[in-house]
Amino acid sequence: MQPRLPIPELAHPAASVLRHRAAELRAFAAAIEAAAVFTLDRSGDDGESRRAALCRRMLARNLQQLLRAADDLRETAWRYELRAAHLDARPVGTPGPGQVA
Repeated sequence: MQPRLPIPELAHPAASVLRHRAAELRAFAAAIEAAAVFTLDRSGDDGESRRAALCRRMLARNLQQLLRAADDLRETAWRYELRAAHLDARPVGTPGPGQVA
């Protein structure tokens, strides 16, 4: 018996969920990058106090962490899309990796 191929118009149910989650992750990443905190003035002047300089350094470090988090979200979204494509490409009724037939 030959395995049935998926109908192109119908995505695997789990693939649809993964694509939805990927879209949400990309939206979160975009929201992070559009946050108002990135518009704060990060340039200091020579006359500022040590405390103000410390705050500016902490802000710069936190902004870098936020940008890395946005990149991580996009990478996870990409992996979800890849997994969804693999699910859609597998013939219907065949077990996935780690599943018993």
